[in-house]
Amino acid sequence: MVKVKGIIYDVGLEYWPNQPTRKVSEDEMRNEFKIIKDELNCNAIGFHGSSNDKLLVASEIALKEGLDVWFFPRYINKNWKETLTLFKELATKAENLRKEYGNLVLGIGDELTVNCSSFFSGKNYVDRVRRLRCYINFKRILPVIMGEETPDWFFRFKNKSEELWRSIGEFEDKKKIEELKGIANLMATYIKNFDEKFMQFIKEMVEIARNNFEGKITYSSGWWEEIDWNLFDIIGIGIYLDFFNWFTYEKTLSELKERFSKPLVVTEFGASTFKFASMYGGGAWTIFEKFEVERSEEEQAEHIKRQFEMIKRAGADGCFLFVFVDVPEKVHVPHAKNYKEDKDRGGYGIMKILPDGKLQPKKAFYTLKNLYSTL
Repeated sequence: MVKVKGIIYDVGLEYWPNQPTRKVSEDEMRNEFKIIKDELNCNAIGFHGSSNDKLLVASEIALKEGLDVWFFPRYINKNWKETLTLFKELATKAENLRKEYGNLVLGIGDELTVNCSSFFSGKNYVDRVRRLRCYINFKRILPVIMGEETPDWFFRFKNKSEELWRSIGEFEDKKKIEELKGIANLMATYIKNFDEKFMQFIKEMVEIARNNFEGKITYSSGWWEEIDWNLFDIIGIGIYLDFFNWFTYEKTLSELKERFSKPLVVTEFGASTFKFASMYGGGAWTIFEKFEVERSEEEQAEHIKRQFEMIKRAGADGCFLFVFVDVPEKVHVPHAKNYKEDKDRGGYGIMKILPDGKLQPKKAFYTLKNLYSTL
């Protein structure tokens, strides 16, 4: 049963250099938190942010407004050591808040493979996302090349890989097949080394959390990240429904919860605001960057409802919609002559930013309100 009815709230992120981050006053936060609690029917708020001070200020205000707080710090572009240092400071101060108010869950981060700069090369977040795609494609193609199923719970292509491998065998000679397997072995070694390095980082983050925070801890993992959830109190996974997982979305969640026998919360789900955005899920923003798209608040609202119903059927214990308001540059320009002028089309916010800076609910706002009111 979905008990945690949450939404992600950005207190300030810079995905790439010189991008404006959201600046919101304490009074504005207070007013928006009331909307989130009283109008959207949320009982929890998940904070994304790069500044510990902003995260803590926003959290105290939210706790006073009666919302449960979940921390998902995002120290974008910080390296391994810098991330550990910042997180230790946050964990210590978060414990003080927990003792005073309760109702606080500490996430060690969000999609750390790309937020932290120590795993994929690239000067900024967007560069590392490009490398991430290569990593994901490696994992997808490896079982196809080897003709066997990968043990990874999110990549199961046994039937397809066997069929493709047989077809390769019909048209390629044995020498070429062996060369292909040699390349696959290099890919497998790279993936193994990457995953082991990342898991060591996760263990160090968890150790800091346990030593400085006495409440429950979790992590907002990317769906591609292999995590030992035995280290955590709650399984947290950010997973958007898209073309690739359309028929396996529910199964992925239910199997993950069953495997570790722990509460599971979908820490990110949502949709962008253009026609056919549902096919691209969490990567829809990259489509907007490259192709002309048609604005559709209906698409966003319908896809949010579709995902929520799947999350509910899968037996998840909670979920957080991404996001209340997107980054400041994603302004909605009504009757835009050029689709690029209406940057909100590529945004995931359920509140649109108007040219004068005011916020206005999208159709998805009312969809989420109705979904949460039924629980």
